Amino acid sequence: MPRPAVLIVDADNTLWDTNQVFANAQLAMIRSLEEHGCRFPEPPLEALRRIDRRLAREFGKFEYDFSLLAERLMDEYFPGEMPSADRELAAQGAAAELGSTLSTTPDLLPGATDLLRWIRDSRAHGARLAAILISEGDKSRLMRIASAHHLDHGTFDRIEVLATKTAEVFQDAVSWGRLAVGTPSPVCIAIGDSIERDMRPARTAGCVTIYKPAGFHGNERSTTSEAEPDYRVSDLTEALAITQELLNESPEAGA
Repeated sequence: MPRPAVLIVDADNTLWDTNQVFANAQLAMIRSLEEHGCRFPEPPLEALRRIDRRLAREFGKFEYDFSLLAERLMDEYFPGEMPSADRELAAQGAAAELGSTLSTTPDLLPGATDLLRWIRDSRAHGARLAAILISEGDKSRLMRIASAHHLDHGTFDRIEVLATKTAEVFQDAVSWGRLAVGTPSPVCIAIGDSIERDMRPARTAGCVTIYKPAGFHGNERSTTSEAEPDYRVSDLTEALAITQELLNESPEAGA
């Protein structure tokens, strides 16, 4: 029987391809603004994302009122003046285009189906495994996606949607998981796509960390040993193999 474990998995760009959905939505905003006369440099998506990153830092979150993004883009890329009423309508229309495309359910990333099946099968065969899905962002969006992929019943014991992932958040998840599996010393594993927002806080909480780069952040490098992941993988198939190896070790072998 595998060792008792707490498995913490990030959602966006770890389990499913949020980056592609956001890219499609942002391109829809660009097309809408171009119809109103904006002229973007090449590549236009990078021009948008540069301003989007600035606004995300300003607001402290990645999902905010996207009409503000449209307004900033018009400030920078609209040649000349636009009447305020027309400007407001253009911004609202562009934000609506982005929001409509953003409602698309993202595909699961390679290896995710196998990982999710393993979670369900392990518990069906009596494994003591607490599985927690954790992410930042808009709760309604994330819960809609989790439901579309049937993750809200029978796969994850908890789904946590937070403004910011911190060491305290991971420590709380680990503490809850220990109670759920009935032992004070389970193997605690965290899988995510961000060095700073997944690996660093998970390591602080005492988790074995598995880093899977994604399209949004790219292949990040840690700047300190505290954020360096224990494992780097290219997809969730590799992450699952490492997880299974860790759980099938005897306590002596893992010492």
